[in-house]
Amino acid sequence: MKEKTSDIEQRSLAERSVAAGAHSLQLGPAYQELPQHEIAQPMSAQHLAASLPPLIGRERELATICALLRQPEARLITLAGPGGVGKTRLALKAMSEVGPAYADGIVLVSLASAHAASEVIPAVAIIFGLAEKQPEILLAQLMAVLQHKRMLLLLDGFEEVIGAAPQLHRLLSACPGLVILVTSQTVLGLLEERVFSVLPLALPSPTRAYSCAELGQIPAVALFLERASVARPNFTLTPANIQTIAQICARLDGLPLALELAAARLRLFSPHELLARLDHRLSVLTGGPRGAPERHQSLRKTVERSYRLLTADEQRLFRRLAVFMGGCTFQAIEAMTRLAGKQREPLLDATASLINQSMILHESQHGTEEQRFILMGAFGEYALEMLRASDEEGVIRQAHAEYYLGLAHSLEQKVVRGELLHWVGWIKSEYENLQAAFHWFLASNDAERALSLGGSLWPLWLQSSTVEGYHWIQQALERCPESSTPVQVDTKAWAMHTAAMLGYYKGNWAAADALASESLQLFRTINHAHGIARVLITQGIGMLLRGQYHSANRLVEEGIRILPRAQHSWLFTEASLVLAYSTYFDGNAHLAYMIGKDCLGLVQQSGELYMMIRALHAQALFAQSQGNEAEVAYLCEEVAEITRATVRAGVGAPFVICLIGLGAVAAIQRQYVWAVRLWARARAIYKRGDGISEMEPYQWLEMVLKTHLLYANGVDDIRAALSDQAFAAACSEGESLPLDELLDKPELPRQAAAKAPLAKLPACAGDLTPREREVLQLLAQGLSNALIAEQLVIGLTTVNSHVRTIYRKLDVSSRSAATRYALEHRLG
Repeated sequence: MKEKTSDIEQRSLAERSVAAGAHSLQLGPAYQELPQHEIAQPMSAQHLAASLPPLIGRERELATICALLRQPEARLITLAGPGGVGKTRLALKAMSEVGPAYADGIVLVSLASAHAASEVIPAVAIIFGLAEKQPEILLAQLMAVLQHKRMLLLLDGFEEVIGAAPQLHRLLSACPGLVILVTSQTVLGLLEERVFSVLPLALPSPTRAYSCAELGQIPAVALFLERASVARPNFTLTPANIQTIAQICARLDGLPLALELAAARLRLFSPHELLARLDHRLSVLTGGPRGAPERHQSLRKTVERSYRLLTADEQRLFRRLAVFMGGCTFQAIEAMTRLAGKQREPLLDATASLINQSMILHESQHGTEEQRFILMGAFGEYALEMLRASDEEGVIRQAHAEYYLGLAHSLEQKVVRGELLHWVGWIKSEYENLQAAFHWFLASNDAERALSLGGSLWPLWLQSSTVEGYHWIQQALERCPESSTPVQVDTKAWAMHTAAMLGYYKGNWAAADALASESLQLFRTINHAHGIARVLITQGIGMLLRGQYHSANRLVEEGIRILPRAQHSWLFTEASLVLAYSTYFDGNAHLAYMIGKDCLGLVQQSGELYMMIRALHAQALFAQSQGNEAEVAYLCEEVAEITRATVRAGVGAPFVICLIGLGAVAAIQRQYVWAVRLWARARAIYKRGDGISEMEPYQWLEMVLKTHLLYANGVDDIRAALSDQAFAAACSEGESLPLDELLDKPELPRQAAAKAPLAKLPACAGDLTPREREVLQLLAQGLSNALIAEQLVIGLTTVNSHVRTIYRKLDVSSRSAATRYALEHRLG
């Protein structure tokens, strides 16, 4: 009996000593620095506070936990979160803050090596010199000791002994002055429990540019830098490594254990080399400090321990979630499970259990109240290993891919019907899943489904990934001869139509014409009226973009005649916009204005954001050509308000479209610096995987304006109005200005505001040289400077110089004003 008691006591002390090492990695010695005779008895808060280094990036969480601990009715508080998130250090710091309120001290008990519920009460009792062998007697003795004490008890690492929760209920019932603080990956499920979720540290916003000083204040980055300075004393954040450090912290999800293990690897690697290895973070992030618990020696051991605590059904669901990239909705989990089968435990219960055990995180999806479920990177990597080791990877991936194919079809139809207000953000949130589905279809040699998916995602390609979408469809078309499933005629026709559309926006005229012609032929073969109309309108867009306005009008009008307007309002609106632009550039600005007005009315009925921005910009352009400056200002404010509403709704991708549209309307008002600022912010947010963002700025701008607005002529106005230095300065300002300031329309300089650019144009163009007249005529026909250079067989720089000279001689400051002059004087 005596020998057994000694064993229990030694083990309890050893556990607490080991736990100390776990926190020495992150907070310096916690338990370990405390003398052993004091660890085995209640200690003072002052003593604990003296042994704890500062807590990094947890000020808000600490304040909330301390406030909970000070509430008389909160007597059982669980800090719940995934392994390695920093629950223990947060609990220790909170105890040191509130400890003085507990007259009989604070008690720290680590359960790091406890594996059974029966070990919890002995681990607490030994601190008070109790060593009774019979569990019920021991519990009664402990209740008697604590019955009249005002004490705070920390039980650290409760997840493996969750069955002991009812014993805590009994302790609290018998000891009114006792407060218990628990750290656990799993919530206890007691009625009196207050749960505080400990989340990973905050990360830098991917949509904002930071200075080194600003980035260093972000909690995840601050912790990484603090630990990096230990690994490499001279390590600092610099402009050269700032982006890499931000990406490292994001790849590690702000998980403190992962950040610290990664920082320690800077002894071996540069930040860039480290980032390149994080695709295999479980293999890289090892080598925790000696004395730390085994689960904190490597990231893999932390995740493995959590996985072992799951039931067989929970493990099955957990590894199946590995196929979802970037998170998913519960509807997606349901669909995948329904297609795959074999899930015995009710799906709702299994999913809730994974959340309760901190294996998956959940958050509200941007712009909606729908919950999104996320596997953090390390957990996802481990889940994928387990899925590959199972016998169901192929079944799960097929079920995942078929669900997202169905989702893509559903969203496409909603777009065409004008029913999905923020469709861009909706699709963008699922982009990684759509990408995974496409690659699975390719790997399965299923050209039918790959083409169907790639073709139906045209709304996504148009707003953010023109090159990638084109590449997807080309890959799928190449697989058609050897497809494992028959390729349907309409599937191929739709995919080729999408590729043609993207080709026109890229300026690949010959390839786009060939794709459109074959698509049209396929649709006519099966007498598909809607498909025929779509291709004709897309061909019209191609003609518009290359300045062939009569052909654009003819094709679009033919397409409109085929469409029942009531059934295809979205497509009819797009066709009307193309017709309005081609009419405008063909010299009939007033008719374009009237068509644009009708078009705007159609869009306002549906409320579809993307087409709304297009229509508002077009109408601003047409109104400006009519001299309606007040209407242009009103339309500008409309776009600005939609942009602010999009920001408030928290939807990222539509915000980019709004910025592009607002910048274009600002350019119509000759607010060129403001326009460039808005476009620069859009470019900073515009995360692409196809290289478009790396284009030269003006080239990028022309591409996105054509894609989003069907109009890129304002780019040449910017070139003429701003020097390279002014353009670069405006870009820098746009990336760094606070959002509210960026969206506020700047005041025009006094001399510019007083100017009447449309009312006092020169009466003749006698000062223009013959070549300048040629350039003006082509400019008035709507050709871009690049197309003018191509047609006149001169350099683009020469054309830019001619345009600036024309502006100076005509006393105008915009392309539209020069066009109006040419039309009024019959030079166009």
